[in-house]
Amino acid sequence: MINLKKSAVLTFLLLSMTATATNDIANFGRYEKDNKRLMDLPNTGTRVVFMGNSITDFWPTNRPEFFALNDFIGRGISGQTSYEIPWYDEKQN
Repeated sequence: MINLKKSAVLTFLLLSMTATATNDIANFGRYEKDNKRLMDLPNTGTRVVFMGNSITDFWPTNRPEFFALNDFIGRGISGQTSYEIPWYDEKQN
C-alpha cells in the first residue's frame, strides 16, 4: 500500500512539472528576447547573471547603473522558487 501511495505521488509530481513547463506558468520565457540579444554581444568573460525571486527581479530596476557598469545581468522572476531555477536554465538552452 505504501508503494502505491509513493507511486501516485511521484506520478502527480511528474505531471505537475510537465504542465508547468508546457504552460510557462513560472514565466520562464520572460527574458527570451533579451537573452538572444545578449548572446549576440561579445563575450567579455566577466558577465554575471543573477537569478532568483522578486528581490532579484527588482535589483536591475532599482540600480541599473550598478548592473551596467559591472556587466551584471538580472534575471529574477517574481514568485519563482528555488525548485524552478534549474528548469529556467534548461529552457534557455
